[in-house]
Amino acid sequence: AYVIYTSGSTGAPKGVAVAHSSLVNKVVTMGTEIAIGPGQRVAMLSAVAFDPAIEQTLLPLISGASVAVVPDAVREAPEALWDLIVLEGITTLDCVPSYFAALLAAAPKTITLDHLILGGEEFPVGLYKKVFERIGVSRVHNLYGPTEATVECVGIAVGPHFWDDLVPIGRPLPNYRAYVLDDFL
Repeated sequence: AYVIYTSGSTGAPKGVAVAHSSLVNKVVTMGTEIAIGPGQRVAMLSAVAFDPAIEQTLLPLISGASVAVVPDAVREAPEALWDLIVLEGITTLDCVPSYFAALLAAAPKTITLDHLILGGEEFPVGLYKKVFERIGVSRVHNLYGPTEATVECVGIAVGPHFWDDLVPIGRPLPNYRAYVLDDFL
């Protein structure tokens, strides 16, 4: 379906070929798990060359939702981004936790989202608690996985009263498998 370049955990750029069947599985699984649909608007925050852009464009379009493309200048200015979210009626944000942490301080007290999808890195407990204190959000999803798994392969929906010490990465998404290996594989 596509080839995308990533430095991943090695720091050395490499091309990852994603098969059509993997992409279809990803979009169908995410559509089922996250329930994006008609009337919802997903912010396209990622650059096209970054693998979350796949999820931020194809998932809403296949699910009957719409995509709001966020200009670079707006993506880099938290207040402007929140203004755009309100103006465009954006219902879903999908980004890495560290980026969302930088946005959260500027969030209007009246902001609400249907879905907040965080992935690609650790979701710190401090941020987890601030999310539910600071904004109105119906569902928060913590997702994780390598580019080779077509963006993410494990995840969990978290509510406002779940964990105090650690936000887990969850279990394998439907139609995925995860293996925990030791040093000897």
